[in-house]
Amino acid sequence: MAFPPATVGTGAYALALAKGLASKGVEVHVLAPECEGMEEFDMGLGLAITRMRVHSLVPMRYWESRAQLRRKVEEVEPDSVWTTNGMATRVAGLLGFWDRVRLFSCMRGSDVATRMPGKGVWARMESVPQRRAYRVSRAIAAASSYIKELAIEKGVAADKIFVSPPAFDFSRLEGYRFDPERLLAKYPQLQGCRIALTVARLTGQKQVHLALEATARLREAWPDLLHVIVGDGPERERIERLAGELGVEDRVLMVGSVRPMSEELFDLYSAAEVFLLLSRREGMGNVFVEAGAFGLPSIGAREGGVPEVVADGETGFLVGVKYPDEAAEMLDRLWGDDGLRIAMGSRARERVKREFGLEALAERSYGALVGSSHGA
Repeated sequence: MAFPPATVGTGAYALALAKGLASKGVEVHVLAPECEGMEEFDMGLGLAITRMRVHSLVPMRYWESRAQLRRKVEEVEPDSVWTTNGMATRVAGLLGFWDRVRLFSCMRGSDVATRMPGKGVWARMESVPQRRAYRVSRAIAAASSYIKELAIEKGVAADKIFVSPPAFDFSRLEGYRFDPERLLAKYPQLQGCRIALTVARLTGQKQVHLALEATARLREAWPDLLHVIVGDGPERERIERLAGELGVEDRVLMVGSVRPMSEELFDLYSAAEVFLLLSRREGMGNVFVEAGAFGLPSIGAREGGVPEVVADGETGFLVGVKYPDEAAEMLDRLWGDDGLRIAMGSRARERVKREFGLEALAERSYGALVGSSHGA
């Protein structure tokens, strides 16, 4: 239910999973929603991709996606189906052929944290097919140990869950070269600035307003500071209004949505010096993995799955989830010590290559497929 070039975090997981399993010799078919730019993107992947139209109304989206998945299973007759986000898992839970087709499902974050059962009638209704999908799954890929433990507390069978964090595909950097002039031509505001980068969907859970408060505290100590915020969402107006209230409109650049794994996004990561995001209840956070891949130290919240990717004091700093002053202190420390910042960024890149590369995801996922087949 999410796949690039759509700018959704679980889409990056879906792409990495598809490429990782394909690299192991698995014949992969992807069923994903239509989105802008899909023709050009899909053409270069070398995967069998079927795009489907989905209704803007969520109840209709479930109905249409259920029918599309049924048709695809009848057409391809796959050995297994693997869901890659919460909605896809719930769609699978609305179908009943998992006695003859093996189901592998996932837990990426809010699908577990905000449902099962969740608040409100609709969230409770959604939790029913989600729980059913988990009951009939051969294995369940959790984005982090944090999500795994949360799911166990909510009654999901522990022996089905394995930890499978997001991955960064370093092959996407082959042929890429950072060109500062190319970036400045599009964003002349970056000229002569030191950049703190935030990449996130602008929702309440991501708490980008707290990241902005942190950088605003340093406007006098670091007059060349520029906080670049990549992403869009319902909180955008609030963040723009807050920048005005804090008097830092000229120290903030709201970029809007940028296509995942694009040259533009790579340039923004390459130009930055520090990655900053204080989201709460983060299952893991693809963006922390991406930041590490580009050699950026990260400042994140000491909550959820973030500590599983950001090693406090080694590849970045962890702070209280509601304490922008603490984040500002760590940011000031990194900018005041070039050696520390560069060393942390180098260690972050090494850790991502070792633990969060495409090969690691492929090994874990293929192992789940093979291991499950032994008991089939």
